Formats: sequence, structure tokens, C-alpha cells
Amino acid sequence: MKVHFKHVWWILGFVAVIFCAYAALRLFRPPQGGPELVDQTRAKLRAEGFKIDLAEFDLSTPPDMRVRESILNATLPDPRNGLFQFPQLMEFDNDSAIVVWKRNGLNMPLGGARLSWDELGTALDSSKDNLDAACDAIFAGPIGFNLDTSEGNAIRLPHLQVLNLLTQTLGWRSMLALHNGDNNSAWTNLLAATRLVTAWKIEPAEYSYLVRSFQERAVFDATWQLLQTHRWQDGQLKQLQDEWESVNLLANLPELAAFKRAAGLAQYQMLQQEMIKGRPGFGLPPVGEVAREALRRPSSLWLFLRMRWRQNEFFHGAFYQEEADMLNYYSDLETALRKGTNASNWLQICAVPGITNEFDYMPQPGLLYGMPYRSAPRSRVRTDFLARLAEDEARRGILITAIALERYYEKHGAYPDALADLAPELVKEVPADFMNGQPLRYRRTDDGHFVLYSVGLVGTDDGGRVSFSDSPGEFAYGNDRVDPDGNIVWPPPVSQAAAQAQEAAEVNAQADKDDEQEETMATAQWEETARYQTEAAKLLAAPPQKVHEVNLDGMLLSSRLCNADTAGTNHLTLSQLLSLRQVITGQEPEVVTFKLPIQYDALNQIGRLVLLVDDYDNSENGGIAQHVDITEANDGDCLLAWNTIYESPGLHALQLDLFVNQLPPPNNDFRGPLSPYTVTNLCQFSLASSQFDPAVGAIFHAKLPEMNCKYAVELTTTNGAIIKHFTGTTSDGIIKFRWDLVGDNGTRFTNDEFNSIYHITLTDSGRSQTLRGP
Repeated sequence: MKVHFKHVWWILGFVAVIFCAYAALRLFRPPQGGPELVDQTRAKLRAEGFKIDLAEFDLSTPPDMRVRESILNATLPDPRNGLFQFPQLMEFDNDSAIVVWKRNGLNMPLGGARLSWDELGTALDSSKDNLDAACDAIFAGPIGFNLDTSEGNAIRLPHLQVLNLLTQTLGWRSMLALHNGDNNSAWTNLLAATRLVTAWKIEPAEYSYLVRSFQERAVFDATWQLLQTHRWQDGQLKQLQDEWESVNLLANLPELAAFKRAAGLAQYQMLQQEMIKGRPGFGLPPVGEVAREALRRPSSLWLFLRMRWRQNEFFHGAFYQEEADMLNYYSDLETALRKGTNASNWLQICAVPGITNEFDYMPQPGLLYGMPYRSAPRSRVRTDFLARLAEDEARRGILITAIALERYYEKHGAYPDALADLAPELVKEVPADFMNGQPLRYRRTDDGHFVLYSVGLVGTDDGGRVSFSDSPGEFAYGNDRVDPDGNIVWPPPVSQAAAQAQEAAEVNAQADKDDEQEETMATAQWEETARYQTEAAKLLAAPPQKVHEVNLDGMLLSSRLCNADTAGTNHLTLSQLLSLRQVITGQEPEVVTFKLPIQYDALNQIGRLVLLVDDYDNSENGGIAQHVDITEANDGDCLLAWNTIYESPGLHALQLDLFVNQLPPPNNDFRGPLSPYTVTNLCQFSLASSQFDPAVGAIFHAKLPEMNCKYAVELTTTNGAIIKHFTGTTSDGIIKFRWDLVGDNGTRFTNDEFNSIYHITLTDSGRSQTLRGP
């Protein structure tokens, strides 16, 4: 029988049409059942009283609160004040804490550096007016922030940085006031820092809770410091106690789950708009690219259709099922949190089913990857959120009890034998540990203080020992070596003698570190100056180079710079203007002064001058002279004063370098003629000797031209009064000693500047000199 190929093609065409029609129906049919599932879930939850939409969350604030918000936002610290981090507020010596406001200096958390109280005061005073206004705003009423909830999980929370920094700043203002004996200011700042925690109407955002946790821990440490002095009236202490009793740090957690549900729904709706309405080609290559690839490699068309098919199947079922699961998940979590926040302790909270689940349930539809992918909540104990808030609640109970103990002390002159003695006069009932519902641990110490503590998350009674860890957790605050799994302790204070001994050890350690750094810097300085000084003779012997003139705003540069009052009718060239001419002032040999026929005001408008020492054609062999001051002479000329005590003795080649602001580099650099100058000082000081650290002391370091030397040093005030004498000898060609800022009369030097006078005798050559040092 003969086969008719024409019929075969018709059959194949008919099958292809049927297949394409079926594929079109499958690929582009509207969703069936998915939207109804989500609508039914939403209706069910709304009938049960759950919030569903972001519009149901109103985080706007009244006008008076917005005024306070603007005042608080204005307190962000000025980075120019030099204080980019705060010192450690709680430091430990074994199981006792150090009263930091009694110390002479403060430890910074990074690098082990020390900060003086004067430096802290200077940094804080730069924002004094704003901080005072912030305190007034904090006391004026509740604290809240006007927020837009329409962005859901991406809600903007710029105020968190303000609250975080402001809490630390107020805490340290309180410490500074205590150190200076200003009790009223100390109390005001601590109470304001406390209200940043207790009066904050917190928004339903997990990060906000974490920041408030950080704040509470900072205020906990500041309150401990404040209560280490019995200077407070009962009314003040009761006000502080009332603040902490007025807040429950777990109270609004169900609203957090509710907001995450509404934010998640909004996110799914956004994905629906992006993917369902525009699903043809979404997440896939453009049709033209698919066609070109299919012609080149036909098998790719099958891969494309398979991927598109799987995406379509996801949209018709899994996507909506996932959305419904998310709604139910956060509703269950909200219900669990309602039960948990009504519990009286952490053990009861953990017993509530589902409350320790992860909060993060992020939609990750597989459409973006060409295959269905169901996201699910991760389930584990929340040691980084709920448990942290439980610790904060336990810490709040310790604060209330510690304040009540201080009130008891003020009335009876001693702390009670047991916490039961506080009730019902100072507290309603015997304070309980939020971790397990049992009474807080308490005992008096032999020196009249007390230890108060919670057993912590682990629940083990370590006797109130402060345990330490090498791996601090997220948002670590203060002494980050404290173990977050240990007891939560209100420690006794270190004895004054022990605190002084520890501070002395810290100062010595910092001094040793400073000495090592200064030694390295001084060695590098002296080696560098000696190296480029070898170029001086070659520089001076070279033929002089011509200084080229340029026009600047229609005038010669020399005409713009020349001081007509001193030049008269003479026209000075740029080379003449940049020539060094020494004038005697009586400060020689330490300070050498040059007078330049350049108008001081014109120089400041046009550019700047730099003094170069042994600098050969901008090479690395030379450099810029240190400690150079340019001032205005009585006749309007420029006076350039160079302090030579940081340069190596001997011959040097000096040169002025003029930089013109209005010209582009390298055409803005003009160098004057070279001039010889011989430094006759018998020693070369290190640059670090020109400064001192008020918290540690001052280093004096100088290099001599001979090995053996006898020296005597007088330290004086800027008015010439003697502060301290030093005498000594050296056999290694180096003078180096440290001053702890304590004068001959036994009092500590507290001014910002002092002078030094060196009497030097080189015993081998017999040369001697009296030299003004740094």
C-alpha cells in the first residue's frame, strides 16, 4: 500500500497545533484556587482580630512628640570633636568592679589607649547646648518617632543611631560630673539616659529591640557607677526606681510578629505584581535571545519550555500556599508571644509551644530560579533575640532591687541582711529572678557592700562570679569579655587601694607601649634626617635654577605677592620674593626666623608656603621642615619661624616652596633659590617629645653627637615658674626619660603646655650648651 506523505504532514501539523494549544492553556491560564486560598486565610485571621495590612499600623506621632524628636536628632555628635568611641564604663578586677569616675584617666575599648578627663570634657562640651536641650526634651514627655510603615520590613529607622549614641553620651556626661563633684548634673544626665529606655514608645522592629537592649545595658553600668556614692536623696532614688518599674521590656513583642505578618503580606503582593502580571519572560532570557539560541541549538528550546512550565506550576499553587503559610505562621507566633509575655519568668516563656521559633520567614519564590522553592521558618532557640530580651528583663529587676537597697542604706546606714527586709516599704514583694522565678541571689560582703545577681540563661548559680569569654556576642557592650551565659551580676566595688594599684599598672603598661612606639618613630626620624642631609652639599653646589613667572588674574604672580609698603618702587622677582633672609630675634639657635618681602594677606589669598630641608628635586631624600610657623610682621611682610631642634646638627640646604591654589598641579608649584644653613644644636629631639599624654605622662627623647654626656633639665610653666628638675648622665648618645606630670612639690601638672630647658655637657669633647627643648 502506498503511503501518502501529504497526509502525514497534515497529521503532524494537527498534533503540533493541539500541543501548542494545550501548552498555551497550561502556561498562560489564570491562577486557579491560589488567590482564593490567600483571601480565605486573610478573612479568617481578620475575623480572629489579627492585623493584616500595613495600613493598620499607625506609627505617626503628635506634633509635640515630633518637636522632641527633632531636638534629639540634633544631638548626633560632631565628628570633629575627636571622640569617635567612648571609654569602657564597667571594668572588673576579678569579681569586683572599678569605680571609673574616681580614676585619674579612662581606658578606651580599642587599642588600650587612655583618655584624660579633660579630653573627655572637651569632647562633650562641643555638644553641650544640644545635649542640654535633649535632656529637657526627654523629661518633657514620652519619646517616639514619626515613622512610615508603608515600606514594611524595609522601614527606615534613622533614630536608632541617635538613641544609641545619646544614651552613651549622657552616661559619660554623668560620669564626668561625678568626677568633678557636680552631683546635680550627674543625676540629671543619668535620669535622662534612663528615660531613653523607659519612656521610648518602641516601634515593632526587631532591630529597635536590640538597640534598646544595648541602651539598657549601658544605663545599667552607668547606674552602678552612680550608686557607688551615697549622695542621693530618697526622692531621687525613688524617681529612678519608678522609671524602671513603669516599663516591661517584653510587653509589645506580639506587635512585632503582627507587623512582620503585614510586612510579609505586602512583600508577597509586590512579588505578585512583578511576577504574575509580567510573568511572560520574567526571570528568563528575552524571546529573541531564546529564538536565536533555539536555531543554533534546538535542545535549548525544550529547556526553556521546561523551565517556563515549572515556573507556571509554581504560580498556580506553591506561591499562594507559601503566602498563606506565612500568614498562619506569624499569627501562631503572635498568639504564642501573647502567652509568653504574660509569663512571669523565662522558664515559663520557653514552655510556650512555638515561641522560640525564628522570626525571619522571608519569601524566596523559586520563580526567580526557574524551579519551585518553598521557604520555611528556621526553628531553634532564640539565644540572640528573645533570650537577650529576657536577660534585659532580669537586668531590669536587678536595677530596681539595687536602687531599693540604696534607699535602704540611706535610711539605715547599712544594707539589709536579706532582700525580704525591703518589702513592702521599698518594693511591693521580695524581688524575683526573671530567669527562674526564684528570689534574686543576694549577700552582704565583709567590707559593707553587697553582691546581687541573677542565675542567667543557663540557670547555674555561680555565686555571683563574673565569668569571662573570649568570644563576645553581637552588640557586645562595655567590657566585652563578660560571658553572656554566666550570671548577671551587680558586683561589689573594688577597694580603693586595689583600684589605684590596677590603674597604676594600666598606666605603666600604656607608658611602655607609648615608649615602644615613640622609640620606633624617633629612630625612623633620625635615620631619615641623616640620610637626606647627605644631599645638602650636592644641592648647594648645583647651578641655581630659574624661577619662572606666571600670570594670575591678569597680573604677574610676583606683583600679586609683593608687599608694596616694604618694596617701594623696586619690582622684586618671584625668585627674590622666595629667597630666605634671616633676621635675628634672640631665639637662636633653637628657633631661626626668616623675613620674606611677601604680603601676608596676599599669601593667604593665593596659596601657602612650605619650608623644604635638603629636598632634591622632589625626591624621597628630603622633606618638609617640621614645626614651622608663618606669621605677619608689623610691616605686613611674612615671618617664617623654624624650630631647628628636630633636625640633625650640621649643614642643610633650605628652600621655599610656594603652592598656588588657583593653578592646577603641577603648574602650581614654585620653588625659590637654595640657601645654606648650619644647625648648631648639640642634640636632636624626637618629634614625639613636642607632645604629651595627660593620662600617661610626657616622654623626653634626644640624640647626641657624642656618646657620653651629663645633662640637667628644668621643666617650667609658660610663665617661667619651675615645675620639675631632672639630672642624669648617658653613655649611649641618647637622652631619654619619662615624666609622670608630678612636680617637685608633689602636685600633678594639669595645664596644656610647659617648657623645657636642657643644660648639656659632652664629656668627651667638653662642649656644652643650654638649649630650649620641646
